Amino acid sequence: MNKPWTKTYGPGVPLEIDADGYPSMVALFERAAAEYADQAAFECFGRTMTYAVPFTDIVSPEQVGCGPD
Repeated sequence: MNKPWTKTYGPGVPLEIDADGYPSMVALFERAAAEYADQAAFECFGRTMTYAVPFTDIVSPEQVGCGPD
């Protein structure tokens, strides 16, 4: 499968994750939030959201700066 978005990945960002190592996607995000709270989780249109932002509080792209200004 062609994955053109990987060209935008920063240094050290893996192209694949081992999803089998987690019981659910929620568990994967919870672990990432605990281990990497101050690091960038998402970047969108020049704005960054860290893992410290509770994923349960996100209900729209605008909340993380990805919507229209």
